[in-house]
Amino acid sequence: MPFWFWRKRPSRTYTDPELGELEHEVGFWGGSKRLEGIGELLIDIEGDSVKPEESRLQLAKSILSQFGTYLSAAKNYLKTQDLGSQFGNPEAGELTIDGFWVMKEQGVFELHFGLSKWPDASITVIFRGGHPVEVMCGD
Repeated sequence: MPFWFWRKRPSRTYTDPELGELEHEVGFWGGSKRLEGIGELLIDIEGDSVKPEESRLQLAKSILSQFGTYLSAAKNYLKTQDLGSQFGNPEAGELTIDGFWVMKEQGVFELHFGLSKWPDASITVIFRGGHPVEVMCGD
């Protein structure tokens, strides 16, 4: 195999005044933003390597501007769901917010959570039309 094959390719970046610097990975643009009272929030936006699609950027900005509202809606929705004995167990720790993911499908995004005493836990709340509609849990 030629030597150039193993060389790291330069990453593509896109800078937005509100979202900050986003770096392209395989299939998405990723970055982070510090929010007061929440801390560092991971931001992922699905898209190709040219630049993030404008409608997805706008949705990400909207999520950030109303993040407290979406966070409360997700937490309230989780209270109505049966998360099973593992994820609903208080011994697994407190719910922690990791970030959000804007999907390719118009108006669809996910809020990603973890659990403070279970490092591998993943709880995802899927939103459609600004409302939580589904939960996925994983380890």
